[in-house]
Amino acid sequence: MKIVRLKPLKLSNAVRAKDSIKSTPVSNTPKPMKIHGHTTIILTDGDGNEEIHEDDNMMTSALEEYFANCGFLNYPNNDQNNMVQELLGGIMGFDTALSETVDASGHTLTKVPAGVNMTFNGSILNTTLASGVTEIGTYVADQSGWKDDGSFVQTYDFSMEQGNGTIACVCLCGKNYGYAGEGNKASGQRLSTKYSISNLCGTVTAHSGIPGYVFNVDLEGSTVHSFSIETVDGVKKGFLRQYRLPISIINVKGTRTAPIKLSEVEVTLDDQIKSANLLTQSLGDKLVLWNIHIQHGGPKWGTNWTQYIWELTPDGTLTKETIENTSGSSDLYGLQAAIFDGDYVFFVTAYGYGEAFVNDVTVDSRKVYILKRSTGAITTIDNPSGVSAHGGQYGSWTQARHLAGWLLYHSTGDGRIVTYGDNYSMMVDAVAENPTTHVAGVVYPTNASNATIGNLEPVDKLIRHVGANLYRDQGYIATINNLSTPVVKDNTRTMRVIYRLTFEEEE
Repeated sequence: MKIVRLKPLKLSNAVRAKDSIKSTPVSNTPKPMKIHGHTTIILTDGDGNEEIHEDDNMMTSALEEYFANCGFLNYPNNDQNNMVQELLGGIMGFDTALSETVDASGHTLTKVPAGVNMTFNGSILNTTLASGVTEIGTYVADQSGWKDDGSFVQTYDFSMEQGNGTIACVCLCGKNYGYAGEGNKASGQRLSTKYSISNLCGTVTAHSGIPGYVFNVDLEGSTVHSFSIETVDGVKKGFLRQYRLPISIINVKGTRTAPIKLSEVEVTLDDQIKSANLLTQSLGDKLVLWNIHIQHGGPKWGTNWTQYIWELTPDGTLTKETIENTSGSSDLYGLQAAIFDGDYVFFVTAYGYGEAFVNDVTVDSRKVYILKRSTGAITTIDNPSGVSAHGGQYGSWTQARHLAGWLLYHSTGDGRIVTYGDNYSMMVDAVAENPTTHVAGVVYPTNASNATIGNLEPVDKLIRHVGANLYRDQGYIATINNLSTPVVKDNTRTMRVIYRLTFEEEE
């Protein structure tokens, strides 16, 4: 029997030109249309006298970055019938003007930076007068919503006791994040009703099968690195591997549980890391590792315990640093349940149990410690407002980090983190000055709850990851409205804030 093997047809240049079709990249990222915002702030005293301030805003790059292409790993799952309300239905006022700089790539400030305090917040979710929490205003539904001219209006009322302080900037954000806020400084309280700040994390297609600790997720290159310490022929060895992820490049041979391995190299290990129990955190393109106790009431830091931090780069360079206990306390057990952000390390007292330290751990978040790596100084912050040994306003001795509100939601890179959990959420700022002690470092509660994801580690801009899985960070500011003259509200005046949005197609 004669077998005929078919070969691809070779086209002449003429035929190729005639039949050519303009290709469209499949990784196009949706770009939001232009939005213009106008803020009106009306202060009214007891005699009915009004002081009115009006200003226009700039749009940040937050919405465009929220919609970033994540390929097969994540797709935005916001309500497409109510995107304005979902993505812009929250508001916050701050005591400091925010940067309006746009870099060469079009990126702007999208997170509230360190050193800035929230004066007020509001959300279309909050339509009743809040009790105890003086930061949050009331959404006035009958003075808000879609208007005949196509604009969308949000109106918020604040009583004489609410929203007091300096207002230098007003920003819009998503409705859940506007409700949660960026730290209730004035009241020190959180609302009894809380909302998730990860409900817009996106529809995630879970990927696994990568051994060790995942870091350096490359959205454009569709790759990820992992670091694993394994015993080979009785010897502990470190392995740095790179895998293909289905983001902008897809290897169809890969599966969700067995991604394609692109490379593998051995990393030289020191004796301390070989014998250590480790926790890790991705720092974007680097991986940070540190040694921890796994026994209850373990050795004390600085006496019979030495704290190390290792950093691993994608080229396989592993460096080690010894960290001294400069807190003045002899009762610290090391970094333990730590969160790294830029030059700062935030940590709380924690005891782990065996290999299950990440989830099966006793955490005490009544004190937060901040290590400034460049100087080695450690600041101790009391986590205030009626915390008892077995519960309270902020967090307590409790099993699992999420119950104490010590899961990382997001970080800014300049010393400000937001944590979350089942019952507690907080904003910790290493730069802001404590109004009582006048020492840098504060912690304030937020009105957020949710711990269904875990610690969210940075990838790029508003995309974060847990292992090989990507999530969208909705803790952004979508507009920046720096007032031409800062407003100072006190308890002699009420306040109404009106934010009008108008929309236009790009030309």
